[in-house]
Amino acid sequence: MGDRERVLARRLLVVVGAGSLVAQLVLFSLDRAPSWDEAIYLSQVSPGAEAIAFAPSRARGITLLVAPVTAAGGSVATVRLFLAVASSAALAAAFIPWVPVLGLAAPLAAFALAFSWLGLFYGSEAMPNLWAAMLGVAAAGMLAAGFGGPRRWAVPAAAALLALMALFRPSDALALAAGLGVAVLLLEGRGSLRALAWLGGGVAAGWAPWLVEMSMRYGDPLAALREAGNVGHVAPGGLGEKARQYLALTNGPTIGPEQPARVPVGGALWVGAVAVLAASALARSRRSAAFGPLVAATLGGLTLALEYLLVVSGLAPRFLLPAYALLCVPAAAGVAYLLRNRAASPAAAVLAIALVAAWTGWHVGTANRIEASASVARAAPRHVGLTVRDLAGEGPCALASLDSFPQIAFSSGCDGRNLRAVDDGAIEALRPLVHGGYPVFVVLRMPPPSGSALDGLPATGVPEAPGWLVYELPAAPS
Repeated sequence: MGDRERVLARRLLVVVGAGSLVAQLVLFSLDRAPSWDEAIYLSQVSPGAEAIAFAPSRARGITLLVAPVTAAGGSVATVRLFLAVASSAALAAAFIPWVPVLGLAAPLAAFALAFSWLGLFYGSEAMPNLWAAMLGVAAAGMLAAGFGGPRRWAVPAAAALLALMALFRPSDALALAAGLGVAVLLLEGRGSLRALAWLGGGVAAGWAPWLVEMSMRYGDPLAALREAGNVGHVAPGGLGEKARQYLALTNGPTIGPEQPARVPVGGALWVGAVAVLAASALARSRRSAAFGPLVAATLGGLTLALEYLLVVSGLAPRFLLPAYALLCVPAAAGVAYLLRNRAASPAAAVLAIALVAAWTGWHVGTANRIEASASVARAAPRHVGLTVRDLAGEGPCALASLDSFPQIAFSSGCDGRNLRAVDDGAIEALRPLVHGGYPVFVVLRMPPPSGSALDGLPATGVPEAPGWLVYELPAAPS
């Protein structure tokens, strides 16, 4: 690989990053209301918002990333613009370490991540998964740069990137470190001890803030993990069913499960092509210097996928973003091998371009559909929250809701909590807040059952969100 190819590859990475930014700004509205998870993350660092309870399965990386914007008074739209710009730049930078290994396949791998519907949609979302994916790709690339080479800074740089990745998703960093560690053992044998120590140290450094916080909040990290299991975030088992669900979610929606779990043709072809191309690249590179780096990327991607297939109970396509990002590396190398094959005809190159165009069109269409659906679904909780804010006035307030309580709480600025049922016990549990001297609201999507504690209380409707009702609890039972 010559210097000209490396320079061209780096320039094409800049083009891919710029194209990703343009696509996000053209396809999506920056004023899209926050999702459930985004509201929780944003509430931690937004002035005027009450911090919503932070589950032990979450980490503070994404909140630290957006904190300068929110602290300066930036709106949700400003946060989205910042994230779109930052994620596009970070995506291009993440694949730069792969240029010496992949050459022109590095921008192709970046393109496969950037223009997937997951890369497009989550580029401007205040969620940690895409950032974990990009940091994971960069970490694996830095490690790959050290295989068989004199660059002693490569492995420490990979460890530093793993530490940053752990700030966003601690479990993802651990899973990736395991995959990369296996690759190092297989490829370097006795010489792997130093690299393994660096990788372990990087993960430990990234986990340290989470461990300190969990120890303060729950007594010890094991208690935090048990609490994560209690809220349904950690649960082993169900490999076959989870794999089927993830295949069914390849064209959305953003959260599962899907019943029935029908696998879309486009999604099946997408996943199948990545698997076949990655396997082809590994087979063709066995005698080349690229083999070790491609093994590392493949093992890292597989361990990241197994983390969610075996351990995590939740189902959301974004969970597999880090796995997909790593597997884009050998898949892109597989495409490059096919195009560079001397037996390949010009017709084969034209066919490859047509397939890439069809793939891009499918993903852009899917991203546009999912963003439009998300915007509509999230608009109602935002309007409900603004109505609660109007009712509460300027002072503090509290609310409970059966549905979308984080989004409603974030847009209202109230202390929000989940209402598990509309019964006397749940409502009475809120009355101490009323006696605390500030208004308390119960938000429902339908009238309460007859005879409940809310029956007979006046309800405020929300014109922009038909069906939603806001009840203010009186200071004493009526």
